[in-house]
Amino acid sequence: MKKIVVFICLMFISSSVYSFTLTVESYKEMKETARENGNMKVFLRGQIEGIYQGLLGNVVLWCSPDNLSLNYQNLIFIVDKELERRKLFYRVSTPISFVLYAGLLNRFPCK
Repeated sequence: MKKIVVFICLMFISSSVYSFTLTVESYKEMKETARENGNMKVFLRGQIEGIYQGLLGNVVLWCSPDNLSLNYQNLIFIVDKELERRKLFYRVSTPISFVLYAGLLNRFPCK
């Protein structure tokens, strides 16, 4: 049964261009599935780290301490805390990239 759910989830993810936008709803579903499925964890990790790398760019968006190196666990923590902090603000269709960006701005504001 688990393999069928993962297969359906992966088919949904790869079925259209729109599905490449990781939403709050799909993030939560993938995170839950990733607890028991290593392949889904690798996929989710790639999505979150890819979003983070895309946010880095050439423009300073937030000001993290120089000695801080953000990894997958840090990024997931920031996303989860931001979802908790503003749970009434985010809809299930909100892109997780927006949530991560807002979390980084909240956690590491430039002064």
